[in-house]
Amino acid sequence: MASISEYTSEETPLQVHLNGVSTFISIVGLTVVVIVLIVLLARYFSGHTKNPDGSVQFTTGKTKVGDAIDGAIKIITVVVTIVVVAVP
Repeated sequence: MASISEYTSEETPLQVHLNGVSTFISIVGLTVVVIVLIVLLARYFSGHTKNPDGSVQFTTGKTKVGDAIDGAIKIITVVVTIVVVAVP
């Protein structure tokens, strides 16, 4: 009974495998997030995104700074959502 109740800090093979898988998922998730962030910001600031009515969301020199910041915040919100879903 004493040998069964002793706590050992050794990880089981399953724990080792799960730690490896979770590390891999985290690395892949963060890589995807960086790629998505770069692509979405590039598309937004190059004028390739459109509003539901078909108008361009960002036009250099015509879009107000506040509107550009709002668009960037929406993109960052999408990226944070991906991190929250993928990484834990």
